[in-house]
Amino acid sequence: MLAAADRLFARDGFGLTGVDALVSAAGVTKRTLYKTFGSKAGLFAAWLDVRDQRTRLGLKTAIEARTDDPREQLLVMFDMLAGLATRDHFHGCPFARALVELEHPRDVAARAVAVAHKAALTDWFLDRLRAAGIADPATTAEEVSVLYEGVLQRIAATRRPDAAYAARRMLAARLYP
Repeated sequence: MLAAADRLFARDGFGLTGVDALVSAAGVTKRTLYKTFGSKAGLFAAWLDVRDQRTRLGLKTAIEARTDDPREQLLVMFDMLAGLATRDHFHGCPFARALVELEHPRDVAARAVAVAHKAALTDWFLDRLRAAGIADPATTAEEVSVLYEGVLQRIAATRRPDAAYAARRMLAARLYP
């Protein structure tokens, strides 16, 4: 069910993904979905949780494999984001999309996962900035978060890596004054 949810929620978001489509893609019954996850919102929250773990671990592992310098790790991250422009299956940040789509009380669990994902990324940026000895790392971590979010949105909209390279240049100027 989570694999089917990954394909459908990533492409269509929460609102446009129907229960019938989910159970059909997963090859299960509605009863199985509801017994396992309680609701479509429960499946969505579980899917976001899996995506959170996979995204953060994958990003961190790939970046740390390329360099152990904390400043360079932040810059490499934007090189990696540029690669999303060529991926047909990239439809924008699922966590940002979830925060826009989910406002009903039943969606509290999914919203909490999305908010925690964003906070964990900012914490990782903060950790890298502290390790690099950057003055005022908390402010700079917020700036990096804004760049990161903006790049994801621009790549989803344009299918071009230009925003990632622009963000990399802006951050490099901030990290290496």
